[in-house]
Amino acid sequence: MNAAGWSVPLLFLLVLTLVSTTTSTDGITLSPSSVDTSDAKLTSTASCARSRGFQTLEFLHSIRGQKIVSGQHNDQKDGTNESHYTRRVYEVTGEYAGLYGADFLFHGNPDRRWAITLEAERQWAQGAIINLMWHACPPTTGADAGLKCPWDGGILSSLTDDEWNDLITDGGNLNTIWKSRIDEIAVFLRYLQDRNVEVMWRPLHEQNQPVFWWAGRTGDLGTKKLWQLTHNYMTNDLGLTNLIWVWNVQDMPIIDFGDYNPGQEYFDIATLDVYLPGITYNSCKYYEAMLVEAGDRMVAIGESFQLPSLDVMERQPMWTFFMTWAYGLERDPNGSQTNSIDYIREVYNYPRVLKLKDMPTWHNQSTISDCVALAETVCSNDVDCGFNGYCVSNICFLDVRTYHSTEPQNILARFGLERHILDCNGKGISQFGLVQPFVLHYNYYYSCSDLTDATPGAMQQTPLDAAFLGNVIFLDRHAIDCQTSPIQYLHLVSSANQRIGYNYKCGEVYLHEVEDYYTEWASTNGLWGRINVRFLERHDVKCPTGKVLSYVQLQTNGQGRIISNNKMRYHYKCGYALHF
Repeated sequence: MNAAGWSVPLLFLLVLTLVSTTTSTDGITLSPSSVDTSDAKLTSTASCARSRGFQTLEFLHSIRGQKIVSGQHNDQKDGTNESHYTRRVYEVTGEYAGLYGADFLFHGNPDRRWAITLEAERQWAQGAIINLMWHACPPTTGADAGLKCPWDGGILSSLTDDEWNDLITDGGNLNTIWKSRIDEIAVFLRYLQDRNVEVMWRPLHEQNQPVFWWAGRTGDLGTKKLWQLTHNYMTNDLGLTNLIWVWNVQDMPIIDFGDYNPGQEYFDIATLDVYLPGITYNSCKYYEAMLVEAGDRMVAIGESFQLPSLDVMERQPMWTFFMTWAYGLERDPNGSQTNSIDYIREVYNYPRVLKLKDMPTWHNQSTISDCVALAETVCSNDVDCGFNGYCVSNICFLDVRTYHSTEPQNILARFGLERHILDCNGKGISQFGLVQPFVLHYNYYYSCSDLTDATPGAMQQTPLDAAFLGNVIFLDRHAIDCQTSPIQYLHLVSSANQRIGYNYKCGEVYLHEVEDYYTEWASTNGLWGRINVRFLERHDVKCPTGKVLSYVQLQTNGQGRIISNNKMRYHYKCGYALHF
């Protein structure tokens, strides 16, 4: 039901105490492989941007009605970390669960969220299904509150009708804040997407549980509308295509699941949270109601304290997985036993139940170059990959380009771009992009290409203009133009009165076949571009192989400074050096 595992409706709504934990994760790199996907049948609701079906959905479809995947949630509370209860299952049974679950929560701690993200990457590499959720803070706590809020008065709160209408209206104040909430969490999901990790994504869970600010609103403009706009924003605007959307309700006394069903085009799996096991497991009415709502989608037990019995798994065979809620594996919030050690072992030893060892090997469809954007940000400082190498998850790879990560990383996003210098020391810049390795921390990656006989040119500067203050839309006033020479050095500078300009150097090498290129238009979603430096990370300025940059300018779509649908792109030019 909830962030701390409080689960029986209205009985276990306790105050969450978040305890800082020290976590460590070992980096792991997936080996790229070529997989024939010509027979792929199942795709996600986000599959329009993918070239193949989801392996997770294919696998669950193949076992439907015959097997059930075991799952265990982890909540990072009360001194536990991102894999505590997964390890506890192993301690009890000698087996790891086939599904790894975790929650981004509402504590506002990016380190904990990165620990979850890296553990999800590791679990996926071992063959586990990844199931992530998010207890999101309400937009009514304000933009400055970010992703941190209390349990009571935050997660457990409600919106007025006017506030709700503002939330679901595109361009509304609360709508804009809600999307900014999503943007922050999307950083972690995009990291997993870049590594081809499929994520069963379960936000806005238990939609018929009215204690949550997002839940309990029926009708077309109710909770289902918020789900739909969240789905569309993450899929279409943010381009997150690794998400398998998990729609979720709870076994409340009144079965009204249809009032919250957003439509099968908006979810891939329908799940039921079971906190009335004496009713839900002993009667088929909840199971049958879920089958009706799911249609041709799969169904599963989204979370529970009590493990389903062997008899339940036989009588209700279409459940494709179950996930036990964190500490609920053994105790409920009152300290009462939920599952005995013997019973846990009995369930995990049942032939119908699939453990990690029974899971398939997930094939990584990406190439190493897809992982470059966050390359050095997830590597230890003592990892040195040499001049022609770059680092991903503490593993070195060789490449024809050299990737650098500028320092220092900057915690004040609105002022920080001037802290970063792109300097190729006589080579030509062939690629660059901004990345956000942690919330409100930014740095650049960039690539340098050799230029035979190149010598650095004199420092030049674009005219100082426009107050910066984080409003990156004002960068469109500056063009870095080396004409037919390579850009070798790039540095945004600001004056004492907050006016900005670029310092840059042009190499003394002639470029031929100089052509125009553009990144895709992408939204800024910021009124006056407020703190929207993070939206630059959507743009990868990359020359074709063998070419280097000679011109760069950020462009806006001319919608004005206060229009919420502003979009940006880079216009850049690339050419071949006369001598390479």
